Amino acid sequence: WIPAFPAPISGRFWVLFEALPADREVGAMAWESRELVPDGVNVGGWFCLEDWFYSQASGDKTGHFVATPNLDYQQKTFQLNHDNLVGHVGTIFSITKSEEAGLLRPYFGCESDLINLLLQSGMGSKRVLDLFWRHRRSYVSPIDFARIRALGLKKIRLPLTWCINYDKPYSIRGKSFEGKDQDATIGTSPSLVDDPFENDPAFNPKGMRIPCDKWASIPIKVVEEVLEVAADFGIQVLLDLHAFPGGSS
Repeated sequence: WIPAFPAPISGRFWVLFEALPADREVGAMAWESRELVPDGVNVGGWFCLEDWFYSQASGDKTGHFVATPNLDYQQKTFQLNHDNLVGHVGTIFSITKSEEAGLLRPYFGCESDLINLLLQSGMGSKRVLDLFWRHRRSYVSPIDFARIRALGLKKIRLPLTWCINYDKPYSIRGKSFEGKDQDATIGTSPSLVDDPFENDPAFNPKGMRIPCDKWASIPIKVVEEVLEVAADFGIQVLLDLHAFPGGSS
């Protein structure tokens, strides 16, 4: 971790609530109501990227929803309409002007879409992985845990994807675009991993082939470090497997 405080808590955390017992004191923090006191927060957008966390602060792409509306499928062109996407590449990643100019589109819909967009826009796998780890090292830091606890919050929800590196490599059996069995192997080091389940064949009516979903793997040691730091501040962690193979949540 590189200690940093990238954004105010109110801008990035989804607050959970619990009822306040009558005999419990709120303490120094002045909440608007004694009936509802925040019990925990969702540390979303850290290890499982969702577009709405990275919508722009103003303009027609400002995020108003908890998810991008479903994309329309254009039968005449055999393409998905990307007009509704709100995740802004320049908001989540610090990319160069030349990289920004080379983007096929400035908005993404999910983690896998973001990875494929960057790759198709000419960035190499190493650069894409570097951008992910710059984000992961700076988005949340130990000082954030201290501030969370100082607010009287006792729990965090940590969304993760299925793509986790362990001490030994392992494989997951999936299905190819044509419905054939195939495996995805996850090694011991951070990497971009193809999803074992390729995109829905329903979107391939006349040979259109959408790139396979890809994920930026998460070393289990990083997850363990989060648990250790949270424990140091007396914070409980709910591990939320928020994205399964195939992209389902």
